[in-house]
Amino acid sequence: MRILFVSYYFPPDSAVGAIRPAKVVRALQARGHDVQVIAAMNGSSDGKQANLHRIRPQRNPREFYLARKKAAQVASASPAGPAIPWSGHADPAALPAWKRHVFSLLWLPDDRQGFIWPAYRMARQLAQAAPFDVVYTTAPPFSVHLVGWMLSMIAGTRWIAEFRDPWLDGVPKPWHVRSAFSDFLDRRLERTCLLRASEVVTVTYSASERIGAKRAMLGRSPPRVMLNGIDSVTSVRRARSNDAIRAVHVGSLYHCRDPRPLLQALASLSGADERNSRDCVVEFIGDARWYGDISVEEYARSLGIGDHVKVRDSVPHSEVEQILADADLLVLLAQQQPAQVPNKLYEYLGQRKPILAFADEEGETAAMLRRAGGHFIVTERNGDQITSIVRDAIEAAANPAWTPNDDQLNAWCTTQQMERVVSLVEG
Repeated sequence: MRILFVSYYFPPDSAVGAIRPAKVVRALQARGHDVQVIAAMNGSSDGKQANLHRIRPQRNPREFYLARKKAAQVASASPAGPAIPWSGHADPAALPAWKRHVFSLLWLPDDRQGFIWPAYRMARQLAQAAPFDVVYTTAPPFSVHLVGWMLSMIAGTRWIAEFRDPWLDGVPKPWHVRSAFSDFLDRRLERTCLLRASEVVTVTYSASERIGAKRAMLGRSPPRVMLNGIDSVTSVRRARSNDAIRAVHVGSLYHCRDPRPLLQALASLSGADERNSRDCVVEFIGDARWYGDISVEEYARSLGIGDHVKVRDSVPHSEVEQILADADLLVLLAQQQPAQVPNKLYEYLGQRKPILAFADEEGETAAMLRRAGGHFIVTERNGDQITSIVRDAIEAAANPAWTPNDDQLNAWCTTQQMERVVSLVEG
């Protein structure tokens, strides 16, 4: 089959959004299909990949405005020192209404709308050589789906739309790029794509339920769930020493990934009777020095656990794998993401080690961890309950007999999940 695959991110992009597209394309190519990929330029050399077509997204007026504003801020910056990162909690009334409405239209359906027309033109150019049997688009950003919609509408090509995150039911856009009118247009665009797509793929069961309800109202088939998958499952847990339990969190602290409940629990444990609590050191790796305008290291010192918290900047993925292999306990922050699963959860599960997750009670992350068995999920807000769960997780990390549900992990492996994707494409 001749397949057009459209994704904003694609390796060697370092963005997490490039991981899933690479898996799908590799699986399709392994079956002998001709897969042509359209992706945005990423500033690095891709070498000679005949099937990869990089396009340069158009810049919209909002980007010019932000570039000028940033230049003005740099020019007027005080030499006193670096600015404290903005927490994002501002008063919507502080932004003029006209500017908010303009920004909302320049962020429709997202801030990557400049990708749509160049990608569509490239797709039409590639189709001149030979028509495509299938167009497969993966989002976010959801501007990618508008490319698939136009191709299905104009060329009549079968279109598979993949939702790695929900469009409207996931993390909302920032308030300063939303208006009642743009929200209405967003709903119309989502409805049009769900109606027009031949098949819809989701990567979580929660997203499938939400999107499935909308597809059912349109008289369309339900979505197919194909998880991102666990690339590899380690066969043997590393024997740990008698040193302090080493807990590791990998990834950025943004949105509602709040580390403070964990740090407060560690402070409570460190102040308890030493005979009843194990020593534990938490290491944050990635863009994790700040949570909004709160310094993680300063906050830990204010709780009296500065020696128990370490922060390291981002490291290559090859180093991350070794860091996870050397850890005793893996920490996941996934608060207020009910229909989404962080991709690193799959990497964590493959390590076959206890996971301490701060997640939504009815969310997808909590559901997967319960099915995997033996992990520790914090959904409470009560400090004593959180401390108790954290203590149990630390004890499990020190227990060499702890094991997960290996049957479930094998069912979630990437090979099986990608086989389902290929079968759907082949139709």
